[in-house]
Amino acid sequence: MQLVAQGCQEYGQFYMNHASSFKLASPALPAMEDEPTPLDDMDTEELLIQTMTDRQRLAELSKLVGVVRYALDGKDTHLLQETRQRMQRVAKQLPEKYRGTDLIAAATNSQERGSRLAELYIERGYKLLDEEYADIPNIERSIRELQE
Repeated sequence: MQLVAQGCQEYGQFYMNHASSFKLASPALPAMEDEPTPLDDMDTEELLIQTMTDRQRLAELSKLVGVVRYALDGKDTHLLQETRQRMQRVAKQLPEKYRGTDLIAAATNSQERGSRLAELYIERGYKLLDEEYADIPNIERSIRELQE
């Protein structure tokens, strides 16, 4: 045990001798801004959306579709516009294959077919996530029929 302690002590001494030969000048640090970024400028919702999985984003869009339909039924334009913006923020983080922009357009359509189209886009998104590709052609066919 004493040999181990002696070896450690010698190693420490060698390191100290070597470390003393390091240059004492430290590299220039990048200049820091005088003022830190205000917390109001940090977009926590955007950060939250970025950390979500695609499944969580689809679930959020599904929830927001319900809010949009509620706003349309109640003719609440402020809620509709605010919810549409939130949907766009979520949809832009999703891959294009989920057709987020089409979902938003369908959800904000005040006609009954808009509600059904939004439902089909959400269903299609979950089928893609679950890799149930055999079910997608039927959903695509239903979407095309409603769009005509």
